Amino acid sequence: TLIELLVVIAIIAVLIGLLLPAVQKVREAAARMTCQNNLKQMGLAAHNYEGTMGGFPPSSFDDTTNPIPAFPAAIPAGQSPRSVLFILLPYFEQQSLSNSFNPAQDWRQGPPSPNRAAIAVPVKTFLCPSAPDGNRTRTINSTIYGTVVGAVTDYYVINRIRAEVANTLTPNPGSGWSAALQPNVITAITGITDGTSNTLLFVESAGNPTLYNMGRRGSLTASAASYTTTQGAGIWADHRTPITLDGCDPATGGAYASSNSVVPPAVGAAVATRTRAINCTNDEEVYAFHTGGANVLRCDGSVQFIRDSITIPILAALVTRSSGEILPSNY
Repeated sequence: TLIELLVVIAIIAVLIGLLLPAVQKVREAAARMTCQNNLKQMGLAAHNYEGTMGGFPPSSFDDTTNPIPAFPAAIPAGQSPRSVLFILLPYFEQQSLSNSFNPAQDWRQGPPSPNRAAIAVPVKTFLCPSAPDGNRTRTINSTIYGTVVGAVTDYYVINRIRAEVANTLTPNPGSGWSAALQPNVITAITGITDGTSNTLLFVESAGNPTLYNMGRRGSLTASAASYTTTQGAGIWADHRTPITLDGCDPATGGAYASSNSVVPPAVGAAVATRTRAINCTNDEEVYAFHTGGANVLRCDGSVQFIRDSITIPILAALVTRSSGEILPSNY
């Protein structure tokens, strides 16, 4: 009868309503696990590099006149700038992609250079499945190289702490290259005196090239609706992708106003209001699409899920490699 049919439809609707959240949770759990595996692959690549070369790779290479200190075989003098992910390509089983580059030319160089085509190739390991829009590309306009389109990454190196943030910390780690990976040089494991299990190697800053603030697509302020930066905004080959720990204002989504920040105008916030350590903005800060926190890779190769509630001093202690901070047991 019609009444029986309506009852059946109502029961089915209720069951669907009950099942959908469960299905979504299962999907997110699977995506989070894949994200963690991506980071583990990065850790394995970094350790394989360390085993071959005697230290962790530089966070980026942009010194075109000198080889990496103590590493004459790694990047010879005169070769072009590149990111740490670029350097690690052979250790991700991406030797063919690495070989497709002309190392004497800039990663942005167009035809007849093969580099422009190579940087547009998405690398699955560099993308978190929880981030929206799947394989993403970033378009930048260079006065030298013209319009450049490159595939992005959701994983980054934090290679230092902003000076005004460092000045609020005890001990003060300084604003120099205090992290495990540094530009243009290698880091021996023995130089990570805080311990490899207490020091970060890679973090999530997902969603590029779209700007996200506090889970919202776009800016929290009407004055900055698009993610327009002077940098590659996440292109995996870009030597300018390492990020700085700035903290973020949860009310505005503002971090540190720099030439790389969202324009127009740069969304800056005073250091006193930048109280949120993660998941406030993906504008060069730690940001993930996992409920309650973000995945990070430690120097010992282990992956940890850090919670939204982590404080800036604790995150800073995880960033520094030799500042002697004592970490709490639960963070």
